[in-house]
Amino acid sequence: MNLNANGVRFGATALCLPLSLFILTAEKVPATELPIANDRVEVFRMGNEQAIINRFAQERTDKPVSGQFSNSLDHAFALLTAKAYPKPDVTRLSRAAITSLCEEVERLTGGKISANQRDAWALAASGTQGFDSVLKDLAALDPKPADQQRVIEAGLNGMLKASGWDYACVLSQAQADEMKKMSQARETPAAERGVLGLKLDGWPVVEAIPNAPAAKAGVRNGDVVVGVNGEDIARVKTAADAVKILQGPPGGIVKLTVKREGKTLGFEVTRASIATSAVEAREVEPGVLLIKISTFEGSGIAATVNRFIHTRPTNQESVVILDLRDNPGGRPEEANGVADIFLDSKLLEICQFRDGTRIAFKSNPGAVGTRVILLTNKGTASGAEMLAMALHDYSRAIIVGEKTCGALFGKDIEELSGGQTIVFRMEPTVLSPSGHDYSLTGIPPDVKVSDSQSKEKDEILVRALALARGERSKQQ
Repeated sequence: MNLNANGVRFGATALCLPLSLFILTAEKVPATELPIANDRVEVFRMGNEQAIINRFAQERTDKPVSGQFSNSLDHAFALLTAKAYPKPDVTRLSRAAITSLCEEVERLTGGKISANQRDAWALAASGTQGFDSVLKDLAALDPKPADQQRVIEAGLNGMLKASGWDYACVLSQAQADEMKKMSQARETPAAERGVLGLKLDGWPVVEAIPNAPAAKAGVRNGDVVVGVNGEDIARVKTAADAVKILQGPPGGIVKLTVKREGKTLGFEVTRASIATSAVEAREVEPGVLLIKISTFEGSGIAATVNRFIHTRPTNQESVVILDLRDNPGGRPEEANGVADIFLDSKLLEICQFRDGTRIAFKSNPGAVGTRVILLTNKGTASGAEMLAMALHDYSRAIIVGEKTCGALFGKDIEELSGGQTIVFRMEPTVLSPSGHDYSLTGIPPDVKVSDSQSKEKDEILVRALALARGERSKQQ
């Protein structure tokens, strides 16, 4: 999971938005009119996807987990049992947690824990005893109290992986803070964030994202930030703290002082809106427009893409290449807004809940007729995959590159009683318009090309341009 602390790298998380902000209107579609057989789906016009999904999820989620938990493993176990989707097997959860706990203790002590002992602990953990007695027994094997937290986190990660999603995990404080920021931003989408385009994972050492504001101002990878707006930043200890002082309204200027190769340098960086920094467009050949969309986590992204397309002549002979590589997703409204440009009154995706309920979102009338080629890789996830599914299902796009991530489901974050924050898979699963489930498997490309970062030539783009020329020659 790749987190950019100054530009979120998580996919479309199922978040709790205040439903009073939205007017929810639905149109019923007879089963015979849907591209999936023997089913009835409640269809909504696109525009308020996250709020509508949340309403259905909240109606179907088991009773909220409450009460006192003496340890974070019992708390996580209760959360996953109640909320994870598909509903996990409790025996599998407990056994995975015990396996990870034992492996960590063995690594710390150099000892060996028998299979019989592991079985006994797994039985106790999945029953009424929970993990309390297991943790006490394990603590007796390793007398160093400082190791206890590491052991518990190992058990949590093992349990989370067993819940049905490889990227379920314990979040670092910076990751948890950033996801909470993302949640707040989605609740008030008009309050757009301005970003500098810096990766802050190694704070105060930074990495400048190409073509983003900081890079354009002269900041380079490996620069060490020593001052912000004339003030020393010694008190800014973590990436999460750095985000608080670097982000702000778009258009604001941030004065950075950095150390580089023994020299002190100053830069003035103007914050850009996520929509502005997330979309780049250029005409790579006559009649071929390349649009790179790096994220859907921000307001106005679809409108920016729409503006790029309509400011250039588009017709049956023109080709638009949408580069979705390493796009982690974001707001479903923005991903569907891009699909709406190319699809005329079509279903965009179907959200399936664990009780069998299905809801779908439909594009608006009117669409451009230009041909579309999508570029994908294993970093194409969530909302970006929703866009790829929709265009591909209706034969509106050719997919070139690698199989996508497969993160087509809701995600939830929860703070545990032990202080850790976890992220895990929950409902709904997002299906293609034809009802195909690509969650966990990813969407295969029509033209498979490896996205090797070690090559000087962009092989995926080269193949896409060759296809674009072929598409244009067919129409001429």
